[in-house]
Amino acid sequence: MLPVPEDRRQLDHVAIVEPRRDTTYTLVARRGNRRDEASTGIRIITPGAPKIVELRANPIRVALGSTTAIEWNVENDPSSIVLTLEDGTNFADLPPRGSVIIRPPFSSFPSMTVSNEFGTTTRKVVVLVDQPGGPLIESFTSNAKAVPEGTSVDLRWTLFGARGSRLLQDGEVLLEDAGLVQGDIFAEPKYPSSVFALEAQNEGGVRTMTLEVFAHRVPRITAIGARPRIVPLGASSTLTWTVEDAQIINVSVGDVLLPGFPQTSGTDGTGTFQGTGTAMIDFPTTFVVTAASLAGAVTASIALDIAADVLDDEVEGELPTGGGTDFYFVTVPDAHSLRAFLTTGPNTCGADLSLRLLDLDENLLAEDASRTSRQCARFEPSTDARVLNLPGATYLLAVVGAVASPYQIILRLIPPGCGNLLLEPGEECDDGNQDPSDLCTTACTVARCGDGFVARTEECDDANSEAFDACSLSCTAREFVLVRGPNTFEMGAVSGLDTFDVPARTVTLTRPYWLGATEVSQEEYERVTGTSPSVNSDCGPSCPVENISWDDAITYLNQRSVQDGLPVCYMGTRATTASSASTAAAIDCPRRPNGSSWRGTGRPRCSRPATAARSTAGKRTRPSPTSPGIVRMRRRRARSPAA
Repeated sequence: MLPVPEDRRQLDHVAIVEPRRDTTYTLVARRGNRRDEASTGIRIITPGAPKIVELRANPIRVALGSTTAIEWNVENDPSSIVLTLEDGTNFADLPPRGSVIIRPPFSSFPSMTVSNEFGTTTRKVVVLVDQPGGPLIESFTSNAKAVPEGTSVDLRWTLFGARGSRLLQDGEVLLEDAGLVQGDIFAEPKYPSSVFALEAQNEGGVRTMTLEVFAHRVPRITAIGARPRIVPLGASSTLTWTVEDAQIINVSVGDVLLPGFPQTSGTDGTGTFQGTGTAMIDFPTTFVVTAASLAGAVTASIALDIAADVLDDEVEGELPTGGGTDFYFVTVPDAHSLRAFLTTGPNTCGADLSLRLLDLDENLLAEDASRTSRQCARFEPSTDARVLNLPGATYLLAVVGAVASPYQIILRLIPPGCGNLLLEPGEECDDGNQDPSDLCTTACTVARCGDGFVARTEECDDANSEAFDACSLSCTAREFVLVRGPNTFEMGAVSGLDTFDVPARTVTLTRPYWLGATEVSQEEYERVTGTSPSVNSDCGPSCPVENISWDDAITYLNQRSVQDGLPVCYMGTRATTASSASTAAAIDCPRRPNGSSWRGTGRPRCSRPATAARSTAGKRTRPSPTSPGIVRMRRRRARSPAA
């Protein structure tokens, strides 16, 4: 027993002892019946470094990825025990006796180091690892399987038993030294996707793990259609769409999704997606396609509308507040033309309305050009949309406006043909009338000289190329026509008709001569002589002059010669002029045609005597026989040389 202080109420005492063997010391304290004690041991050691009595692997050989236990027993009071693996892993502050479970990546020599104040001891143990096929890739991950194009992902990996490693992207080296145990990198996948490959190798071979990451673009709606877009009430429309690079696709009509939507394409989100559906249209609505991906969303839409059948040639309607478009179906027979007029009410004069004609594919066929109500104050057609020679089919009429406005459509279905006021294929003009004298003939050709129609700008038109007849090549009326020679004809009385004329005989005119295109008119006679002897003056100035004597005729001819600056053919009176007739025929002066020159122009074959006289009272001047094609003569004062 060791000595203690006499003051037993509080003890704070140190005792120096010198044990000679391992000894345990116990401190006992009593007070009355109460007792307390505490013990401590002192071990006697031999001076020197710690001793590793035992260090082994149990089992010593394992397969790659399996575990083994490192067991040890250390003596001589070690102050530090550390187990170190070849991959750099340390286990410190270990007890003198114990074990640690490890999973060796490859065959190695773990080592244990023990030390105290007297020295340090180190010892190794062998661990054999079978490595068929190379090292283990315990994990290879990305923080996202798909990202918007241009965005990077975080790639991480853990290796086991690797002697070397590298990371590849789409077959190209991204990181040559990827670490032996673990690593991470930010990498940007390419569109539409990138394949990242992690390779790890050791003495047993090479192992590879791949990871595909998708790069999403903003989707594209490359096509959207509704056929027909405009339908009768309660009819169906066929809807089509084509979408690229979408993960989610929604298709709706109005607020109602089509059956089977939304559609998803999974993580991929690339490629082309085509679809079709039908929808019954009971009111104007909208066909909407929405496509979304990680990169964003897009929407496309088509307005679906209804139209009424036009059953009459007049349709009334009213655009709603804010304007809009009203549609109507019109059925047109084959080859017919359609003309449509649009009017507005008197309270909406000036409303900006447009009338359009379209086919069922909504190709514009015609549209009023003005887009303004020019005549609405009188409620007359203010716009005019027309199209010619339509194939037989159903078409659309559209009334378009920006404000609320009542309107009326007036329709005209016009069969093909000249005279329908529409310029159709093969026509040069069409004025809708049968007046052959205006600028558009009844054959719907533009009036031109030589077509046989006397236009208002022409004096005549005989539809021939004769330059010297009563109508010139420029369609001006000639006062004289040229009778060409030689000309052989029968002259005289027809057998059994007139015994007072000379017998019929053959006559040949060898020289050409000019003959008046018409009989001398009352207007012409009065212009030359200054007198008006005709009793039939009420007929008008273009009627033939009559009630004149032979001497009056000679006077007219001579005065005509003087006015025209030509020689005078006749001298004296009828009694004295007969001898000068042959002379007059040989010079250029106006004269009466003799029998042969008159009959040589083309005497008609008839059953009356050749010399039978006929009254011209009440009749207008007539063309000479040499100009049978003249339809109308407007001017008869053209100056031509006389024969």
